[in-house]
Amino acid sequence: MNKSTISDLLLTGLESFLEVNNISQSEIFEKVIAKILKMNELDHLIDSATEDIFKFQFLLLKETDRGVALMSAAYLENSLEFLLKKYFIKNISSKDDPFNKYGFLSSFSSKIDLTYMLGLISYKTKQELNQIRKMRNTFAHSADFIDFDKQSLSDKCDNLNEYKKLEDSSPRDIFIDAVFRLSGIIYTTRLEIDERQEKNDRDSYQFDIRELIPDFKKEFLKELKGYIKNIE
Repeated sequence: MNKSTISDLLLTGLESFLEVNNISQSEIFEKVIAKILKMNELDHLIDSATEDIFKFQFLLLKETDRGVALMSAAYLENSLEFLLKKYFIKNISSKDDPFNKYGFLSSFSSKIDLTYMLGLISYKTKQELNQIRKMRNTFAHSADFIDFDKQSLSDKCDNLNEYKKLEDSSPRDIFIDAVFRLSGIIYTTRLEIDERQEKNDRDSYQFDIRELIPDFKKEFLKELKGYIKNIE
């Protein structure tokens, strides 16, 4: 019995167990996550660990490779959107919403670029997000059966394996590991940043040289005449 078959049986059994015993997934995830963090001496992260990240990882275990690529890219794109929304001012009208269908931040690539240009992610993170975006596109635009073992996709997964160098891991495992490493980076940044405050017109400094120099016109004409005289 291979690893994926065992995982499928375990997941199916867990879902049945939770349903029979009337236990919510939220409750079980909260307890399991807290225990894992304590075992690894990461108690300080218990309050900030997001349940949805672990729920999403649970869902990916049951997905096909195509499903993993599409869902992971969507998850990371949403994470970037949440990050940018926290950074932006709050009273943006729906008409000016940059994330809507026709907004300038409607695409995954535009979200990656702006997040990088604002200094919210590193160049390396930008590269990896774009790598995942391109792999998503490969899966999305192919009508044939493909998986992470396809040579071109496997090579791209190897490029995502520079941090931890996971030995004996499949391209799929490397991809999923990279997705959650990147989601952790984005989430941590979201916790650390402060939202921008809208600039008040009354607080805007208007530079008017005539107010700074009362005799500006007189001095300007005097200097202009002198300049012209020197040229002659």
